[in-house]
Amino acid sequence: MRVGIVHPDSGWILTSIAKKIAACSEVFSLHTNEIPTDLDAYYYVDVQNCWNPLIRQRLYDATHIGMFTHLDGDDISSFRGGWDDLDGIVHMCNRYDQVFLREKWYNEDQMIVCPPGDVRDFRLRPLILGVAQRGGFEGKGDGFLQKVWSSGMPSDLRDHFSLLFKGKGWDVSSFEGHNIFTDENEDYDSYQSFYHTIDYLLIPSLWEGGPMALLEALACGVPVIAADVGFVPDFLGKSEDNDHHMFVSGDADGLREILIKKALGRLFNRRYLVDHLSWDNYAGQLLSCVDRIKRNKGKV
Repeated sequence: MRVGIVHPDSGWILTSIAKKIAACSEVFSLHTNEIPTDLDAYYYVDVQNCWNPLIRQRLYDATHIGMFTHLDGDDISSFRGGWDDLDGIVHMCNRYDQVFLREKWYNEDQMIVCPPGDVRDFRLRPLILGVAQRGGFEGKGDGFLQKVWSSGMPSDLRDHFSLLFKGKGWDVSSFEGHNIFTDENEDYDSYQSFYHTIDYLLIPSLWEGGPMALLEALACGVPVIAADVGFVPDFLGKSEDNDHHMFVSGDADGLREILIKKALGRLFNRRYLVDHLSWDNYAGQLLSCVDRIKRNKGKV
C-alpha cells in the first residue's frame, strides 16, 4: 500500500505534521500541489486546507482520508460543502468526532481520534526542592536529609529531583546523586527570588520553633513539604491545599514516600497523559485506519 501525505505548505504546523508522518514509513510520500495519480490512498493534512471533492473525479479508485482539526467558532454552520465526501476522517480530538457523529456527516467506522504529536524528545524537568536554612545543625535536618537522599531513594527517581540549599554550611559532597546546589547568599532581599525559583519548600528539621521560611514560602504561594515541627502544623494543619504535606520529624521513610508518591507522582501523572504519543504511533494508527476503510469500501 502506498499513501500520499498531502499538505498545503502554507503554515508551519500543518507542514511539520505532514513531514513528521511521512518520515515514519517508506509507504508514505509527501505532496503539495502536484498529487500523483498512482497511489492507493491519500491523507489530507488537513481537510480545511487540502481537500476538494473534485480530486475524487481524477482519483476515483483511491481511498481519501482527511485530518480534521476544528470547526471555526465551534459552529456547525462553518462545515463546508464537500467536507463530507471523504472516505474517512482522523480527528485531533473527541469533541469534533462526536459532532460529526451527531450531525451524521460520517459514521463511526469511518473515523478515528488520534492527536498528532511526539513527546519522546521532551524530558521531565527536575522537581526543585528548596531548603532555606543553614547546614551543619542536627536540628535543622543536616544528617537526616542525607539519610533520606542516599539510603533507600532509588537513583533513577533521585535524578528527577534537584536540591537547592539557601544558606551556608551544607556539604554538597555528603549527598549522593546529581542536581545538588547551594546558594550561600543569606542577604534577606535575595530570598524572594529563591522562593520564586523552587517547586516546593522542603523543611527537614527535627525540632525548632519556626521556621520563618514557612511563612515566606506560603506568602509567595509555594507549596511546602515539612516535618511536623514548630509552628508548621499551625499553618499547614489549617490548609486544604493537597500540595502541602507534613511528615513525622525524623521519619525518613515518610519523607521519601511524600517525595516519590506525592510530589514526583504528580509529575509522572501529567506525563502519563501524553506518554503514548509518537509519530510512529500516529503513523501506525493512520495505516490501520486506511486499511480498515479500504476493506469496508470493498464490501459496499
